[in-house]
Formats: sequence, structure tokens, C-alpha cells
Amino acid sequence: MKILLVNPPQEPAPAQRALENLMPPLNLMYLASYLQKAGHELKLLDLYAEPLPEAEALEKIKDFAPALAGFATYPGSIDEVYSLAKKIKASAPAVHITLGGLYASYLPEVCLSQCPADSVVVGEGEATLAELASALEKGLGLSAVPGLCFR
Repeated sequence: MKILLVNPPQEPAPAQRALENLMPPLNLMYLASYLQKAGHELKLLDLYAEPLPEAEALEKIKDFAPALAGFATYPGSIDEVYSLAKKIKASAPAVHITLGGLYASYLPEVCLSQCPADSVVVGEGEATLAELASALEKGLGLSAVPGLCFR
């Protein structure tokens, strides 16, 4: 399955930019490694380290054509995540969008009520995301996937 993992854009503090103190998204890199070992094709889009205009980010997403798109969520970038998710759903409604990370784990019901995401991974995401991808590939229901809130 083609899976896209997105680190959302967020304006770093001036000192971070001046020092070029941008850490790679280790959370998403761990997920990508786990999913690759499970046989999935992965792409990581780091919009924090390499900010793009939203239209250009959407074009990159469209070009990759994922079946599953996962977004890291943080309080400072949740609006950007919601905006991208809305536009992905509008142009490619079959893409399953899932949210994970800090914000989504703490407020999964809020995320699902405010965003057109299909699901939220709560807590550590490696096994849950792999099980979600497997369930989607096999056309199975999502109720058997532990750690997942869904519509």
C-alpha cells in the first residue's frame, strides 16, 4: 500500500531558523521504518523543515497518490493539518486520512469532529498504523484495530 506521512508546517521560533536547528521528524521516521518492513511503499513529506505553499504540497501528495495519508498533529499546526486534510478529501475522497501524535492522541473526538479525517491513532502508532494499513488493504472493518478511533 502507498502510505504518505506528513509532518505539518509550523513556524519555528526565529532562533531555531537562525541556528538551522530543525530536527528530523523522528516520530514519522520510526513509523516509516516499521511500515516499510511490513512491505508498504512510503513517502515522508516534511513541511516543517521544507515549507511549501499549500498548493504545491497538495500537488506532491496528488503525484504520490497514497491510499493512506497520516498526519502528525501538534497544537501549533493543527489548523494547517485540518486544511490539508480537507483539500485532500475534496480532490481524492478515497484516500484514508488518519491523524496521530500529540494533539490527536489527547483529543481524538475533537479531531474527528473538526476535521474530515477518517481515523485517529491514539498513543504509540507503529503497530496501530500497520494494522490500519492491513485492514484497509484487506477491506476489513476498523473496529478490530487497537488504538484507533474512527468514524
